[in-house]
Amino acid sequence: EISNSFETGLNFSLFSNRITADVNYYYNTTVNQVLRVPVDITTGYSYSYINGGKIKNEGIEVMLTAKPFRGNFKWTPTLTWSKNYNVILELSKYLDLAQQTLMSSGSASIIAVKGGTTGDIWGAGLVRNDEGQIIFNANTGHALRSPVKYIGNAYPSWRGGFQNEFNYKNLTLNVLVDGQFGGIIYSQT
Repeated sequence: EISNSFETGLNFSLFSNRITADVNYYYNTTVNQVLRVPVDITTGYSYSYINGGKIKNEGIEVMLTAKPFRGNFKWTPTLTWSKNYNVILELSKYLDLAQQTLMSSGSASIIAVKGGTTGDIWGAGLVRNDEGQIIFNANTGHALRSPVKYIGNAYPSWRGGFQNEFNYKNLTLNVLVDGQFGGIIYSQT
């Protein structure tokens, strides 16, 4: 696996360092990832490993920190935000496949497709009627499953956080709230 990276950033401060900011941009391409591929069972093995593919990651990270109070009581709030763009540029040239399964669990799989991402989840959905209700098999009572289709992406659209550090003499309290917007979760329970 070989990666080429570029990163640049801007750091600045205002009002005698009471407000500081960092803004960073990165660009990374990785080639020849290690991929697990199925092989003919008559070889005595069920899979093999090969190198292949090309993936691009590009993103931005922002951090803003303030120090509004100084002295015996100090408060330092920090906001963070980041966004990453991930895209599969090529699959392995050694495979004659339009897709490559990266991982499977239950009835869902992470499947790599050129132009997609390494977080794309594929699986069988439920068959629904025009009102959106799930259709069940009259004989078995089981829900009818659709063919395998794209379900969504596990990667968030963006991540962010808000940290507060409070200091009074020798006592420090840190409070952190962080989260992400977007991205789906697959659960087998």
